[in-house]
Amino acid sequence: MKLAFLCTADLWKNLAVSILIVLLTGSPATAQVNEPDIAELRKELERVKTAADLTDAVRAMAEQALKQAIEQVELTEQWHSKADEFSAARKQAPAMLKNLAVDLDKPLVEVALAVPDGVTLSDMEQLLEQAESELDIARNTAAQLDAEKLRRAARRLELPKLLTDAGMRLNAAEDMLKDTPPSNQSPALVSALKALNLARTATIQMERQALQNELASYEARGGLLKARLQMADRQIAMHERLVAFWNQQVNKERSREAEEA
Repeated sequence: MKLAFLCTADLWKNLAVSILIVLLTGSPATAQVNEPDIAELRKELERVKTAADLTDAVRAMAEQALKQAIEQVELTEQWHSKADEFSAARKQAPAMLKNLAVDLDKPLVEVALAVPDGVTLSDMEQLLEQAESELDIARNTAAQLDAEKLRRAARRLELPKLLTDAGMRLNAAEDMLKDTPPSNQSPALVSALKALNLARTATIQMERQALQNELASYEARGGLLKARLQMADRQIAMHERLVAFWNQQVNKERSREAEEA
C-alpha cells in the first residue's frame, strides 16, 4: 500500500510539472525545425572561401554565418545529450526507488560485534583502521547526497526563469525564420544566414527540451534521493558502531599488554 501511494504521488507530481512547463514555455506543439547537416555546412564554408563570384564583404559575412551555424549545431548536440541523460534518469527512478524501498523496509542488520579467536593487537588495529575508512566513505557519501539535495533545490528555483527565457528566445528565432531576405542580397549570403537561423532555432528548441527534462527528472527522482539519504544514514550508524567497538577492543588489548610488560 505504501508503494502504491508513492507511485500515485509521483504521477500527480509529474502532471504538475507538465502543467508548469506548458505555462512557462507556451504550447509544447512547436514544430521541431530540421537543423542543417554539419558536414554540409563545412562543405559550404569551404566553397564560400574560394568562390570567385563573391565580394570580400559578402564572403566575410557568409563565412561568419556558416561558422556560427556549425557552432550552433555542435551546441545542439550537447543539449541533446543532456536531454537524453535527464530523460533516462527520470525513467530509471521508479525501479531504483522500488528496489531501495525493499532494502529500507528490511530490519536493520545487527553487526557482529565479537573478537575472533587468535586476533592480535596488530589485527585489531587493522580492523579499526578499516572500519574508520569505511565510516569516512559512508560520511562522504551522505555529504555528497546532501550537497546534491541543496543543488537540486537551487536549480529548481532557477529552471522556471531559464525556461521562460528560452521560450522568449525561441519565439524571436522563429520570427527571424519568417523574415524575407532583401531581393538584392547574395544567394550565398541568404543561404548562410538561413542556415544560421535554422541552427540557432534548433539549438534553442533542444535547450528548452533539456531544461524541461531536467525539471521533470528532479520531480521523478525526489523520492529516490530521499531514500538514498536514509540508506546513507544507516550505513553511517553501522560503521560508527564498528569503529566504537574496535576502538574499545584496541584500547583494552593495549592496556592488557602494558600490564603484562
